Amino acid sequence: MLLNVRMVPIGALVATSALAAACKSSDKVVAPVRVAAMSITAPTTQIGIGQSTTAIAVPMDGNSTPLSGRSITWQSSNTAIATVSPSASGAVGTISGVAGGTAKITAASEGVETAVNILVIPNVSAPTLTASPATSTLRGIGTTQVITTGIYRDTATTVTYAATSSNTAVATVVSNGSAHTVTARGAGEAEIIMTATLTRPGTSAVVLTIASTVSVVP
Repeated sequence: MLLNVRMVPIGALVATSALAAACKSSDKVVAPVRVAAMSITAPTTQIGIGQSTTAIAVPMDGNSTPLSGRSITWQSSNTAIATVSPSASGAVGTISGVAGGTAKITAASEGVETAVNILVIPNVSAPTLTASPATSTLRGIGTTQVITTGIYRDTATTVTYAATSSNTAVATVVSNGSAHTVTARGAGEAEIIMTATLTRPGTSAVVLTIASTVSVVP
């Protein structure tokens, strides 16, 4: 009986083995990193009726590294006392006082939540804070936009202004009084949170906040 033996070059065997390993590796699906924790920050936890403040929520992984692009929902435990409205990106919640009392404001992402208690104080005068422009688009890294805050107040009030960015990888902000210069750093969207702290002799300080949405297009 004759045997038909075919010799295969070693190089061909190595290439075939490598191809099979590559195909097997490509079949693996990498699971997305899930939200393991949430943080929430607010410049003040006390507002008057008709006043507003903002809170920033940040989803994080198990190493406390912020996760971007995650859906965030906001909820008030008592909308008769305080309501909350999410920003376009969901990272910022604008909290408004409706009636005296305390409401828990909760931010949640992928089943993980965090909360802050907001005290609404009745019979507090409600000066308003405005921002111009309310939204803006920066085209090109390094471009700038000045956002100006305005406030109605009496002559006895001292006002201190400040601003922060919800995402410094997208945009940074530097304040000079009521003028806040935003600089584009990377593609995406950021909320510029501006505050005005009002102080009057013999009374406690009142902190007003407002947000302006900045989109960066490289």
